[in-house]
Amino acid sequence: GLSHLEHLGISALSGGEYKLLQVIKEMLNQPQLLIMDEPTNHLDIQSKEIVEEFLQDYLVQYELTKGKGYISIPTGNHDLPRISFRRNKKELETVYAFVLTMPGVPFVYYGDEIGMRYRFIPTKEGGFHRPGSRTPMQWDNGKNLGFSEGCAEDLYLPVDPNPGRNTVAEQEKDPGSMLNHIRTMLALRAKYEDL
Repeated sequence: GLSHLEHLGISALSGGEYKLLQVIKEMLNQPQLLIMDEPTNHLDIQSKEIVEEFLQDYLVQYELTKGKGYISIPTGNHDLPRISFRRNKKELETVYAFVLTMPGVPFVYYGDEIGMRYRFIPTKEGGFHRPGSRTPMQWDNGKNLGFSEGCAEDLYLPVDPNPGRNTVAEQEKDPGSMLNHIRTMLALRAKYEDL
């Protein structure tokens, strides 16, 4: 089943595991009629069984928490590679559609809303792979990407030097940006009580 993935965030899923989540998301709504164009065509028998197992487990937990608390599906945290790792924009939009429309409380790790990339940087204080998800927020293209007016060498971790990096300022101007996609999804969530 998916139990081996429970300690991982969405960003750690393979393409196939990610596709499973898409199918699961649709099935969780328990529609009377669901028309899909070969949604599990790429899935083997074991993967189809994983979808069913996830649904059974999730629905049990959903019923147990109903009226008592909420289930949260985070996009990531400071210990995992960023959700953008090995994903293109379209895949990220699908992940966010899943996370932001599931019952419960969505949790978007800082920087994920603009698609900050996971960076392969040297370990710091035993952080191993984790510093790559802990780099400073990228607000704009100013000094230290708007994170700090301090000296770059005094920052705990370096800012992303890639000139193609995403920033909040640039994405606010682009209606098709990841930031604005997430804002749209959040507006839908706020508009429809079922979400």
